[in-house]
Amino acid sequence: MRKVLKIAVVINFLMLINLVFPGTQAQAQSDLSGPVKYEARDSIVADIPRQIVILYGDAYVNYEGIELRADYIEINLQNNEVLATYSSDSLGNPVGKPIFTSEGEESRCDLVKYNFKTKTGYIREVRAQQDEGYIHMAESKIHPNEQIHLKNGKFTTCENDTPHYHFKLTKAIIVPDERVVTGPVYMKIGKVPTPLAAPFAFFPSSDTRKHGIIIPQFAGHSQYGFGLQDFGYYIPLGEYWETQFNGTIYTTGRFGVGNTTNYYKKYKYRGSFNAKFEQFRGYFYDTTLQNKVSFRWVHSQDPKAHPSIKFSSDINYQSDNNGKSSLDSDNPNYFNNTFNSSVKLSKSWKTRKLNGSASLNNRFQQNSQTQRYNLDLPTFNFQVSQFDLGVFRRNDIGKKWYEEIKVRYSLNAANSISIADSVFNRFDIGEINDYALSGIKQAVTVNSNLKIFGSRFTFSPSVDYSELWNFQYETHNWVEADHELDTTEHRGLGASRTLGINGALGFGFYGMYRFKGERETRFKHVMTNSVSFSFRPDISSYQEIDTTGGQPIYISPFYASKYREGGRGQSGLISWNSSNSLKMKTRDMNDTINETDKSFNLIDAFSIRGSYDVIKDSFQLSDQALTFRTSKFLKIFNIQSTASLSPYTYDTLNIKSKEYAWNSKQGLGTFTNMTLTVNANFTSKMGRKKQKEIQDATDNNAEVKELATDPYKVNFDIPWQLNTAYNLKYSLNQNKDSITERNYNVVQTLVLTGDFSINDKWKVRGGMSLNLQQLLPYNHNTPEGYKYPYEDLVSTYNFEIWRDLHCWEAVLQFRQYGPVVKDAMGNWGPFDGGSWRATNWTFLFRVNIKASMFQDIKLEYNQPPFIF
Repeated sequence: MRKVLKIAVVINFLMLINLVFPGTQAQAQSDLSGPVKYEARDSIVADIPRQIVILYGDAYVNYEGIELRADYIEINLQNNEVLATYSSDSLGNPVGKPIFTSEGEESRCDLVKYNFKTKTGYIREVRAQQDEGYIHMAESKIHPNEQIHLKNGKFTTCENDTPHYHFKLTKAIIVPDERVVTGPVYMKIGKVPTPLAAPFAFFPSSDTRKHGIIIPQFAGHSQYGFGLQDFGYYIPLGEYWETQFNGTIYTTGRFGVGNTTNYYKKYKYRGSFNAKFEQFRGYFYDTTLQNKVSFRWVHSQDPKAHPSIKFSSDINYQSDNNGKSSLDSDNPNYFNNTFNSSVKLSKSWKTRKLNGSASLNNRFQQNSQTQRYNLDLPTFNFQVSQFDLGVFRRNDIGKKWYEEIKVRYSLNAANSISIADSVFNRFDIGEINDYALSGIKQAVTVNSNLKIFGSRFTFSPSVDYSELWNFQYETHNWVEADHELDTTEHRGLGASRTLGINGALGFGFYGMYRFKGERETRFKHVMTNSVSFSFRPDISSYQEIDTTGGQPIYISPFYASKYREGGRGQSGLISWNSSNSLKMKTRDMNDTINETDKSFNLIDAFSIRGSYDVIKDSFQLSDQALTFRTSKFLKIFNIQSTASLSPYTYDTLNIKSKEYAWNSKQGLGTFTNMTLTVNANFTSKMGRKKQKEIQDATDNNAEVKELATDPYKVNFDIPWQLNTAYNLKYSLNQNKDSITERNYNVVQTLVLTGDFSINDKWKVRGGMSLNLQQLLPYNHNTPEGYKYPYEDLVSTYNFEIWRDLHCWEAVLQFRQYGPVVKDAMGNWGPFDGGSWRATNWTFLFRVNIKASMFQDIKLEYNQPPFIF
C-alpha cells in the first residue's frame, strides 16, 4: 500500500537546505515572505543542489491562500516558481489536471506555471467560472496587476467541457471583478458558426454598477406594427439609487418614453418610481391622438428600521383609467379593471399598562368598468389595545374581581369621494367637493372571559357601543301631490348610535373510537360548540314617513352618509355553531420494527351554524349554514363544500312562506344554494416525492418558491402529473314565472391541467376549462338554449411542448384565453373575414439561453395563429 508523505510547513525543508548550503536560507526567506504548505500521495523528491522539490500524485501546495492541486507539481525555490501539470494513465487519459484557486475563484487547466514573487504566470487550456459564465482559454498569461490576457478563448454558460454553444473570443483581457473585453467575437452553436458577430464585446463581471446602454427588444407582428421596445440607458446614482430611461417606438408612429428609479438601503427601506408617457395615433388617415400618462411609486420600510413608526406606499395611476391601452406587447394589466393606490403612516406605542396604535391612510382607486374614482383623503384610525380595569389600581398586590373585565376602544375618521372619472379629470375642486363624504366613528367594547363548571365551559359576556358622527345627512318628506319622496341634503353634524348586549357559552367534546385488530385503527372525533345570545335595542334615527297608501316607510337620515346606520328595530338572537373534525390513526404494516403509526385527516371541518330571533314575529329561524372541508384526502383530494338550508316552505314558484317545512311535509327544509369544489393532483410515487421536496424547500425560501411556482417554467424531475378542479354551484331559482320553468340553476365547470415527460429532455404540457352544462340535453325551446350546441364547451385551453437543450431551452405554445368572439354576422373572429384582434388566441415559438445574463439572446416568433 502506498504511503502518504506529508510535510506541513516548508520551513523545515528550508532548514535542511541551510545545513547543506549555508547562506541559502536567508535568500530563500527574503523571497518567500510566508510558509509554504504542501503534501503528496506518492512521493516528494528534493533536488537540493538545484533547490527543486517535486511532488507526485494528488500533489497540493498552499502559499498565502493561493492553492494549487495537480498530479505533478514542481517547486523551484531558487526562482520562486511552481509548475503543475497532469500525468497519463496506462490508456493515455489525463489524470489529475491542475486546479488553481485564488480568493475563492477556481480555475482548471492542463498546465500552469506561476511565480510567487512576481505573481505572473502562464496557463494552457484553462477553464474558469464567473457567476453563470464559463471562460475557456487556449493560452493565457497572468500579470502582476491580476489581469489575464488570453487568445483563442470561449465564453459560455454551458457547464460542459465541450459546450453546446459559445462565443468565440479571438483575444481578450479579463479584469477580475470588473469586466471582460474581447476583440472580434462571434457565436457558435456546437461547431457551427452563426451570423451573430461583433468587432468587439464587453461582458461586465462586477457587482459595481456602471453606466450602460439597455439593448432593446424587437417587437414583430404587433397590432401597432414593427417596433423596438425598451431601448434605454442605465445610470447608477450612488450607493443607494439607480435609474434608467427607456423608450418604445413603432412603425405606425406610436411611441412611449419612461423612467424607472430604484432605491434601497439595507435595514431601512426599499422602493421604486416608474413614470411613463405613451402616445397612440390612429391608423392610416385617422387623425385621432391619445396621450397616456402612467405613474407608480412603491415604497416599503424594513421592519428593523423603526420599532414603532411604519410608512409604506403603493401608488398606481393611469390617466385614461384603462389597463388595456399599452404599447407593451406583453401587457400584464390587460385583464386588470381596478388600479389601487395607497399611502399609509402608522405609529404604535407600548406603555406599562396601555398599548395602542394610530394610522393615517390615503387611498385612491380607479375602476375601468364603472369608470369611477374612489378616494380616501385621508382616513385616520386610532385604537387602544384591549386592557383590563386593573390599570386603575395603585398597587400590584393581589388580584381584584374587576381585573377580569377587558375594555377596547377605537376611533375612525374618514373623508371619501366617489366620483366619475370624467368629472375628476376636469379637476374642478368645487365640483369634486360636492361628492365628498366625511364622518367619525367611535366604538367601545367591554367584555370578560369566565371559566365555569370546573373550567369545562367558557362564558364570555360583552357590551358593544358605537357612536356615529356624520357631517352630512338627509331629511325626507312625502309629497302627496306628486306621490314621491322629497329628499333634502344638509351639510352639518348628525349623530346616531347603536348598543349591543352579548354573551357566548363555549364547550367541547372529545371522542375516541378504537377497533380491535392487527392494525389497531383509531378514530378521534373533536366537537367544538358555542351558544350565544345578542340583544340590540332600537335606538336608531330612522324616520317614519306616511305614504299615500297608508303603509309607512322607514328611512335613515344617514342613508347616503359616510357611516351608515345598521338595521332598524330591535333584535334578540340566539345563535349556535357546532364544528367537528375527524382523524384516523392506524398501524404502519410496512414498519415491523418500530411499529409506527400512520395518521390521516378524514374531515378537517364539518360545521353547522344558525340563529333564532325571539323578538321577530315571523321568519324567526335563520337559514342553517353548513360547511365541509378536508385537505389531502388520500394524499390526492382537497374537498370543500358549503350549503344553505332554509327551514321554511316553498311553493311551486319557489316563493317562501313563513310556514315551517316540517309542518308542510317538506322535510327539514330546502337547500337554497350549494357549492362543491374538488381539487385533485395525480402523479407517480417519484413525482409525489419530488413535490414534497419542493414544498419543504420553498417553505422558508421565497426565491426558491418563486422559481418553483413560476408558470412559465417546467419541472423535468416530475415524470407526469394531472391536476383537476371540479366546481359545482347549485342555487334555487327564485324568479320563476311558471311552474314549467326549471326549479334550480346549476353551474358546473371542470379545469384540467397536466404535463408528462416523454423523456428527460422532452415534456408536453396542456390544460383546458370545460363548461359541463354544455353536456346536458340540448333544448331549442328554452331561452337558455345555445344557437350552436356545445360551442362554449371549452372556454379556455393551452398546449405546450418543451425541450430541454441543457444550457438552452425551446418551447412551442398555443393558447386561447376566454371565449372566441364572433362578428355581427355570427362568424368566428379569425375565420370568414373576421379580424384576429377580436380574439385572444396566441401562438409562440421560442428558443432561448437559460442563463439570466443572456436572457435577451433568443429566437422568438409570437403571433395569433393565421396558419390555423
